[in-house]
Amino acid sequence: MAIPQGDVPKHWNYFLMLENDLIQIARYVEFHADNFNTYSLELSRLLVSACGEVDAIMKQICEPLVDNFPNNPNIECYRKIVSEKLPSFASREVSIRRFGLSLTPWENWKGDNPRTPCWWKGHTGIKHSRHEDFKAGNLKNVLNAMGALYIALACFYSRNQQEHRLVPVPALYFPKSFYQGEGTKAGQVWYKFYRFS
Repeated sequence: MAIPQGDVPKHWNYFLMLENDLIQIARYVEFHADNFNTYSLELSRLLVSACGEVDAIMKQICEPLVDNFPNNPNIECYRKIVSEKLPSFASREVSIRRFGLSLTPWENWKGDNPRTPCWWKGHTGIKHSRHEDFKAGNLKNVLNAMGALYIALACFYSRNQQEHRLVPVPALYFPKSFYQGEGTKAGQVWYKFYRFS
């Protein structure tokens, strides 16, 4: 008989599943800038899946932050809310240390001329016109979409004071400062860096 342990962090488990799928791709395609334009059906699937989850999480992050939250929010709606209420969000950086990569997937939201992230545009292209935008399902967009999801999840769970439940830790994605000491427990260094108040 199973022992009930309360609600399982479903979004976190989904992220770990997607990350595991991404790790399998690394057996065939090196995660390196030389291969960022590599595209495939599997990369397209991962991009659409990761962005669908980004949408779901961003809605849950943004809805409690404002009155009169729209019924059908979009990425621009999320940008406006997050830029005002969580200004450090777009600056968060992730590291894929195993491959020597550092990503700032939300950086297009920063500055005086904010834009939709390229990985999100790629997702939209594949979703609505796959026959024309199939190459948007590429390694660079997938790595950034997964990084964006990771940051959004860190924000969501820390704002709900549930980061201690996020185990196991990811195999690829970590805050850039994660390897600068202090150990590897999910509730320690990891979310000290990603804490969103």
